Amino acid sequence: MTLIKEDKNTSTIFLKCVVCSAPESKNDENDEMKKDMDDQDNVKVYSPKENYQVGDIIFHKVFNDTGEVIKITKRFNGQNINTVLFKSAGMKKLVTLEKKKA
Repeated sequence: MTLIKEDKNTSTIFLKCVVCSAPESKNDENDEMKKDMDDQDNVKVYSPKENYQVGDIIFHKVFNDTGEVIKITKRFNGQNINTVLFKSAGMKKLVTLEKKKA
């Protein structure tokens, strides 16, 4: 995301996605994701062998950052592509292998 403009009166920032150019606005006072990511009890350490759900908060050791899973795309080869919005690293796509049912 790139910063388009900032309204200091309402603590709102306007962002644009560098991939799809979709605009987005965030209000710091209502930013639930920041609050959720600071709650360390709910944080899961990322592993490509684990399955995640939208809304899960994960910690990635390489990025040394926490982020929220915002989208999961299932692939035909048994992989899941987890789109994660990290606090510092930004938007990343992480691959996980879907667990086989016994």
